[in-house]
Amino acid sequence: MSLSQKVAQANYEAAKELIEYTGYHLRDAELELLAARLYHFEKNSEKTKYYLNKSRQCIEKIGYWGFLAEWERVRSELKTQIGKKA
Repeated sequence: MSLSQKVAQANYEAAKELIEYTGYHLRDAELELLAARLYHFEKNSEKTKYYLNKSRQCIEKIGYWGFLAEWERVRSELKTQIGKKA
C-alpha cells in the first residue's frame, strides 16, 4: 500500500469514527464510496462491490439523488458492474 493510500485509509477511519460519534450520517454515501475506492486499489473486488452497494443504499435511504451522478462515475471508473441492490 502506498503512502497516499495509507493516508486515505487513515482519513477514512477518522471520518467514520467521527460520523459514528456525532450521529451525523448525511455523508455516509460519500464515505462508503471512498471505502469502495480504497478496496479497489487493494484489489479486493468483493469489498469494492460491497461498499459501492452500501453507498447506493445510503443515497436511496436519504434521497441524496444529487450524489448519484458521482456514484455512477466512480462505479464506471472502477469498472465494477453491480446491481442496484445488495
